[in-house]
Amino acid sequence: MPPKARPIPENFAERARSGATSPELEQEFGVGSSTIKVWRHRTGTRWSDLGVTRVRSENAGLGDTGRDELGALRAKIATYEALVKQRTAYPSGLQHNHREFFKGEIIRFGLVSDTHLASSLVRIDDLHSAYEILRREGIKVVYSPGDLVAGVRVYPGQENELVVWGMDNQVNYLAEHYPRVKDISTYFVCGNHDLSFLRSVGVDIGSVIAERREDMIYLGQIESDIVLAEGVTMKLWHGGGGSAYALSYRGQRLINSLEGGTKPNIIASGHYHNDFYMMYRNIHFVQCGCFERQTLWLKRAGLQPSCSFWIIECHVKDGSVNRFRPELVTFY
Repeated sequence: MPPKARPIPENFAERARSGATSPELEQEFGVGSSTIKVWRHRTGTRWSDLGVTRVRSENAGLGDTGRDELGALRAKIATYEALVKQRTAYPSGLQHNHREFFKGEIIRFGLVSDTHLASSLVRIDDLHSAYEILRREGIKVVYSPGDLVAGVRVYPGQENELVVWGMDNQVNYLAEHYPRVKDISTYFVCGNHDLSFLRSVGVDIGSVIAERREDMIYLGQIESDIVLAEGVTMKLWHGGGGSAYALSYRGQRLINSLEGGTKPNIIASGHYHNDFYMMYRNIHFVQCGCFERQTLWLKRAGLQPSCSFWIIECHVKDGSVNRFRPELVTFY
């Protein structure tokens, strides 16, 4: 019979993670290097030997100054790792309770989507005009179904249509140019253009935007459910794929895919750059336009965008929406 594997001591993982080198562990536990390697593998501590502990072993002869510099470097690495974890851990599909924002039976809010800041084709003047109209209308809450920034490498040739390149530069551009209006807050999800930075550098730009702008609140990736009143929910949704021949097609596909008991009262959809409204399966579906001129991708697809936004007024009673008034504001 093959010999039984030696049991792993209870304190081995703790000692390995504390920075002990493999030779130190061999001497402490009275085993050879091959056993230590097996134990590291089984306890998930094998990378310590390749990382901090190796640095410790190789720099054992450092003086006090060298050790201080090494400690400062480790602290910076730990801070960066924590920041990256925070910025990439924001999931989609979260529910947010916004009942406190709306009083009484009449709820009013704005829908502004696909602003694509940092694109050379952005209609920035119209975007500021939209927020001025919202201010005059007394709107305090604006929802965005995504694509606040242009992103990078979303389609071939996009780099030729950017004002600034890179995540930090696009965040700075948005922080400076996105409308900032007193008493108006914008609640948003990230769309595919925003999440291009998650793919390229591993950072969820929505959290970074929210750090820079206190009036812009991040709700999650792609979708988020928002409780507007008792029993009344709106889903912010950033779609995918290209526009269909019929404007209603994408919305119908989405609504048909919803499981029973999960349907919201309202769906606010972004991504398709065309405005459209329908009532389907007892859901008010509002598709948002954009604030970007026709891009190279839209030209190739033979699509013309709609520069517009919505002002929504709905009357709620006994957990349902009994009156719904979508007002479309367009720019030409």
